[in-house]
Amino acid sequence: MDDRKKQSETVCARESSFTVVRAVVAGYLVYLGISLLRGTTDGGTAMPLRLKWFFSLLFIVAGLLFAVYTWRRWRKFSVRPEKPETNEDLSSGKDEQTE
Repeated sequence: MDDRKKQSETVCARESSFTVVRAVVAGYLVYLGISLLRGTTDGGTAMPLRLKWFFSLLFIVAGLLFAVYTWRRWRKFSVRPEKPETNEDLSSGKDEQTE
Protein backbone atom coordinates (compact mmCIF):
# COMPACT_ATOMS: atom_id res chain seq x y z
CA MET A 1 0.00 0.00 0.00
CA ASP A 2 2.89 2.32 0.81
CA ASP A 3 4.39 1.70 -2.64
CA ARG A 4 1.17 2.83 -4.28
CA LYS A 5 1.23 6.08 -2.32
CA LYS A 6 4.85 6.77 -3.29
CA GLN A 7 4.10 5.94 -6.90
CA SER A 8 1.05 8.21 -6.89
CA GLU A 9 3.09 11.08 -5.43
CA THR A 10 5.78 10.51 -8.06
CA VAL A 11 3.22 10.60 -10.86
CA CYS A 12 1.68 13.80 -9.47
CA ALA A 13 5.08 15.47 -9.15
CA ARG A 14 6.05 14.47 -12.68
CA GLU A 15 2.71 15.63 -14.04
CA SER A 16 3.06 19.01 -12.35
CA SER A 17 6.44 19.57 -14.01
CA PHE A 18 4.97 18.54 -17.37
CA THR A 19 2.14 20.99 -16.76
CA VAL A 20 4.60 23.87 -16.55
CA VAL A 21 6.23 22.84 -19.83
CA ARG A 22 2.85 22.46 -21.54
CA ALA A 23 1.73 25.88 -20.31
CA VAL A 24 4.91 27.48 -21.68
CA VAL A 25 4.41 25.77 -25.05
CA ALA A 26 0.77 26.89 -25.19
CA GLY A 27 1.77 30.46 -24.37
CA TYR A 28 4.49 30.39 -27.01
CA LEU A 29 2.07 29.18 -29.68
CA VAL A 30 -0.30 32.04 -28.88
CA TYR A 31 2.66 34.46 -28.90
CA LEU A 32 3.75 33.21 -32.34
CA GLY A 33 0.25 33.68 -33.70
CA ILE A 34 0.00 37.22 -32.34
CA SER A 35 3.46 38.20 -33.57
CA LEU A 36 2.65 36.83 -37.02
CA LEU A 37 -0.60 38.79 -36.95
CA ARG A 38 1.33 41.97 -36.05
CA GLY A 39 3.59 41.32 -39.01
CA THR A 40 0.62 41.59 -41.35
CA THR A 41 0.36 45.32 -40.68
CA ASP A 42 4.09 45.90 -41.23
CA GLY A 43 4.30 44.04 -44.51
CA GLY A 44 7.67 42.65 -43.45
CA THR A 45 7.54 39.36 -45.37
CA ALA A 46 6.66 38.28 -48.87
CA MET A 47 4.01 35.89 -47.55
CA PRO A 48 0.52 36.60 -48.94
CA LEU A 49 -1.85 38.34 -46.54
CA ARG A 50 -4.40 35.51 -46.48
CA LEU A 51 -1.70 33.00 -45.65
CA LYS A 52 -0.46 35.19 -42.77
CA TRP A 53 -3.96 35.41 -41.34
CA PHE A 54 -4.48 31.67 -41.74
CA PHE A 55 -1.29 30.71 -39.94
CA SER A 56 -1.64 33.31 -37.23
CA LEU A 57 -5.18 32.13 -36.44
CA LEU A 58 -3.97 28.52 -36.62
CA PHE A 59 -1.24 29.18 -34.05
CA ILE A 60 -3.58 31.10 -31.75
CA VAL A 61 -6.30 28.44 -31.85
CA ALA A 62 -3.74 25.62 -31.39
CA GLY A 63 -2.21 27.45 -28.42
CA LEU A 64 -5.59 28.03 -26.80
CA LEU A 65 -6.66 24.41 -27.31
CA PHE A 66 -3.35 23.20 -25.88
CA ALA A 67 -3.85 25.51 -22.90
CA VAL A 68 -7.31 24.01 -22.28
CA TYR A 69 -5.84 20.51 -22.54
CA THR A 70 -3.10 21.47 -20.09
CA TRP A 71 -5.59 22.94 -17.62
CA ARG A 72 -7.80 19.84 -17.75
CA ARG A 73 -4.84 17.50 -17.21
CA TRP A 74 -3.58 19.64 -14.33
CA ARG A 75 -7.01 19.63 -12.72
CA LYS A 76 -7.29 15.86 -13.13
CA PHE A 77 -3.98 15.17 -11.40
CA SER A 78 -4.13 17.94 -8.82
CA VAL A 79 -7.29 16.58 -7.19
CA ARG A 80 -6.15 14.03 -4.65
CA PRO A 81 -8.55 11.15 -4.16
CA GLU A 82 -9.99 10.88 -0.69
CA LYS A 83 -9.13 7.94 1.52
CA PRO A 84 -11.49 5.10 0.63
CA GLU A 85 -13.55 3.56 3.37
CA THR A 86 -12.26 0.24 4.64
CA ASN A 87 -14.25 -2.72 5.85
CA GLU A 88 -13.40 -1.79 9.44
CA ASP A 89 -15.12 1.58 9.04
CA LEU A 90 -18.19 -0.07 7.62
CA SER A 91 -18.38 -2.77 10.29
CA SER A 92 -17.97 -0.40 13.23
CA GLY A 93 -21.71 0.21 13.28
CA LYS A 94 -21.54 3.95 12.79
CA ASP A 95 -24.10 5.31 10.44
CA GLU A 96 -23.57 8.95 9.60
CA GLN A 97 -27.07 9.40 8.27
CA THR A 98 -28.75 8.53 11.57
CA GLU A 99 -26.69 10.98 13.65
